[in-house]
Amino acid sequence: MNRNIFFKYHGAGNDFILIDNKLDLNEEIVIRLCDRRLGIGSDGLLHIIQRDNRPFLEYYNRDGKKAKFCGNGLRVAAFHLKNEDLIKMDIGTFKIERINDQIVAEMPKPEVINSSLQLDDHSGSHIRVGVDHFVTTVEKSMSAEEVFSIGKKLRSHPDLGPNGANIHFIWKGYDNIWMMRSFEKGVENITLSCGSGAIAAFVHRELLEENLLSMQFQNQKGMNLGVSYKEGNYFLGGKVKLVFNGRF
Repeated sequence: MNRNIFFKYHGAGNDFILIDNKLDLNEEIVIRLCDRRLGIGSDGLLHIIQRDNRPFLEYYNRDGKKAKFCGNGLRVAAFHLKNEDLIKMDIGTFKIERINDQIVAEMPKPEVINSSLQLDDHSGSHIRVGVDHFVTTVEKSMSAEEVFSIGKKLRSHPDLGPNGANIHFIWKGYDNIWMMRSFEKGVENITLSCGSGAIAAFVHRELLEENLLSMQFQNQKGMNLGVSYKEGNYFLGGKVKLVFNGRF
């Protein structure tokens, strides 16, 4: 019996199953593979196929549903493909750079849906970077329990529209590094990082501080994602690591 090869990667702690060949996927298969107890376990699944002689990246959240974009997933796919400098997704084609041990990917143009949105006790920004995000600046560090309970509640707030949004809490850390904690829809849990969410967090701070060119966001494991703005474009950079590979 033929078995399918898979790779397990993480980008700044955001972990993915990657399948580098055309496979008939459905919601049930993706949910089973992403299950952390009964499957391989991951935040989502990356499926690389070929379209017009170019790599085309499909992304599935761990709930089995397709999403239009995933920033860290794009960086992981770029690490896997090694020599590709352009990768296409549903919403566009994105440039890739490899700078020392960092994989840097061009991101979609952010769209500010609401720059000053009040959700219960939290004021922040609703920003779309391929997918929707709500970012709020908080005064002090938050526990995992707080991130989970508040994130879960806000994630489907009616003011974020019918599909809800990923929820991000940021606060000032040290040496110009900002702490970031995320609750992601589709995962329905805390994730260690969110790439497009980091872009949204940068834009959220841009709305409050003029002329930002770069920021660093750190997760609860001390891993960093860097966001930079150059010539009208936004870029996301950070490390990617192969965890293991196998067959299923």
